[in-house]
Amino acid sequence: MPAPLLTGVAYTHSIAGNWDNSGTYNGNTGTIILTGSGTTAGGSGTQNFNNLTVAASLISFTNSSISISGNLATTVPGSFSQASGGTFTMTGSGKTISGSGIAVDNLTISGSVSTSPSFTIAGNLTVSGSLTSTVGTITMSGSAKTISGSGTSSIYILSVTGSLTTAVDFTITAGLIVNGSLAASAGTTTFTGAAAFSGTAALFNVAINGTQLQLSANAILGIANTFTITAGTLDVTSSVPNTVNFNGTGAQIINAINYNNLTLSNGGSKTAAASITINNSITIQSGTSVTVSGGTLKIAGTINNAGTFDVSAGTIEMNGASSQVIPAGVFRW
Repeated sequence: MPAPLLTGVAYTHSIAGNWDNSGTYNGNTGTIILTGSGTTAGGSGTQNFNNLTVAASLISFTNSSISISGNLATTVPGSFSQASGGTFTMTGSGKTISGSGIAVDNLTISGSVSTSPSFTIAGNLTVSGSLTSTVGTITMSGSAKTISGSGTSSIYILSVTGSLTTAVDFTITAGLIVNGSLAASAGTTTFTGAAAFSGTAALFNVAINGTQLQLSANAILGIANTFTITAGTLDVTSSVPNTVNFNGTGAQIINAINYNNLTLSNGGSKTAAASITINNSITIQSGTSVTVSGGTLKIAGTINNAGTFDVSAGTIEMNGASSQVIPAGVFRW
């Protein structure tokens, strides 16, 4: 006997109790509003909602897969969370996530979705369509989670409180906050607008294409491949100390800009082909070779050299306000 099938039409249905679907629900063009505080929604069936609105607090979605072709929203005092292993899939074009108190496990975007509220993702974020966050903070809180997919992701503020890896492009409009860990093995992280970065991240390609990227105090921005500044500046002076770490295993070019602290690590060869200003210290870690092939390298702080430092084709200017020491190490003048 086939599982029961329920198809919605262009009406709004309010559910005050639990939603338990072990058959198939197709939302068509209708809207489901969940109004029962502390209730649950889920079941082993196929959940194909159109619009889904949570209008009561503390609603729990079970670990089923839920597909939404319309809008996902909460209205005061609505809030919900999703059990571990569940996935919200947004399939519609030109749809929205709105409201407050939203906590999903995995979020998959195969359509085009814009968001304005702050919400939490405890699992993975997968975007094969487009995700545009216009305001608010998306917090990724899970351990060993990912950002993936072939689509486009533009996030207003991304806060990483768990551990996150990625190998895809994504855009940050206003802020990247890493209180957990973030590591990229491929892809480009592009900062647009007036953005800020805090915490420690090991990114792959980094691009600035906006007004500025401000590094917060104690921020460590790791770059494993290329650093591109198309428009805007890197602000390393407003909040100090901060560090840019060129940490790729292959050859890297050190951009001719100002740094607070500059670290060159993880082996490979790093080349400075034009003038660079370091307002504090430069650190060259073991196994890493650095070549100044042109211009002047101005250093106001200390040189910490455990690698190879070749300045035979350039100029070093020690311009600190107090006494400076050139330490032992491998230097080529």
